[in-house]
Amino acid sequence: MSLILILALLQAPDDLATFLAGLDKERAEGAAPVELLKKIDAWAKDRPAETQARLAWNRAFLESIARANQARVEWLTRRLGKPVTLGKTNGTLREVKPDRAILDTPGGPVEFMFSSLAPETGLGDFKKEGLWPPQSFEEAILTFASGKSAPAMRVARSLDNMSGRARALAAFVGWELQSADRGLTEGKIQNVAEELAGAWTKHEDLMEAEMGALHHFVETEFLRRLFQEVDRIGAKDRKGGRKLLDLVPSLTKTRDVLQSLNGRLWTLVERGQWHPIDLEYLPSENAKLAGSKLVLEDKANGKETTSFEIRQLSMPWNEISGFRVRIRPVSVAYLELRFGYGPARYHIIALETKGPTAFYDHADGLDKKGPRGDPKSIGRRPEYEFRVEAMNGDWKLFADSQILNTVKVDSDPSLIPFDYLNGKFELISIDVRKK
Repeated sequence: MSLILILALLQAPDDLATFLAGLDKERAEGAAPVELLKKIDAWAKDRPAETQARLAWNRAFLESIARANQARVEWLTRRLGKPVTLGKTNGTLREVKPDRAILDTPGGPVEFMFSSLAPETGLGDFKKEGLWPPQSFEEAILTFASGKSAPAMRVARSLDNMSGRARALAAFVGWELQSADRGLTEGKIQNVAEELAGAWTKHEDLMEAEMGALHHFVETEFLRRLFQEVDRIGAKDRKGGRKLLDLVPSLTKTRDVLQSLNGRLWTLVERGQWHPIDLEYLPSENAKLAGSKLVLEDKANGKETTSFEIRQLSMPWNEISGFRVRIRPVSVAYLELRFGYGPARYHIIALETKGPTAFYDHADGLDKKGPRGDPKSIGRRPEYEFRVEAMNGDWKLFADSQILNTVKVDSDPSLIPFDYLNGKFELISIDVRKK
């Protein structure tokens, strides 16, 4: 993790990139960290919260470098006249200054700038000499700046001082916001999404750090850009668009966003392809979510069925050419899966679990008309699949591999009720097929 990557951005709010690039140049030329901190304070005055959140990294980094330099001066002062190694340079220590050391080497005196050292250089020596505590805010920051994010996170989270812990996590978030800005500017939205999902958004303390700065960025800026990218590439690169959308549940837990995700995914589904419905966002009346399945129960133990209706899906009904439902009967005595085409008009797949047998039935208006189909034995199994598919203008209804009937309809379905009697069943999955 180079210093350029740490401090410089290609684009960020309020021309932050230009300011930080200049700051980085000054530090490389030997400017004192305390002077650069003053410049940050002057430039950042009255800047928006988004900018302040990003600068949390730069402030923490420069403060830690300043304290490390102080410890380095004290540590080196104890070694005047002795052999030392700084970076890859070996020599006898002649002189120590606040920002550099002078070594006598076989080739002559060498002036060694502290700013040229890797950020975590000397941490072990400082602790061994008692100049720093076993764990500190500065150690977390300088370890992170050296490209060791996992150890740095462990140090930060182990700090007894809550203020120091919060400041360290806020600094890490500031770095990630800068990194995300750069990735977006370079058009690497997939890389940014994977980095956020893999190392950042799954940690609640990071999402809450600096008054939720990372959470705010993901929800208000990044997801908007991600969805724009999906819309841009979706028609030509469905696989790439889906790969981006598959990361969304790892980026946010916001219900509205996740609920809309199924509809966005549907736009990338190929004709004739099956697509799963997220059961979590179906109506909750008469149903209880248990893991990834819905549990439904008729407790009346009478002759009147209980109903569970799906009236809204995240895709248009007229784009659907098939429904596939997996159920586990558990203890239910009777179950109907209905496909509605208008007021009280249904084609029905019915299951009687006593046999078990399945048969076709239908309703036209308020009263059922016509005889129901002959019951067909389907064998006793833990789970069953009900399926309805459009084929050559007809709809075929299946219970497992058994064809129960072939029907013609004059409109697209717009309602899927489940009617069930005496007992419990589990709705395991629903898939829809695209026309």
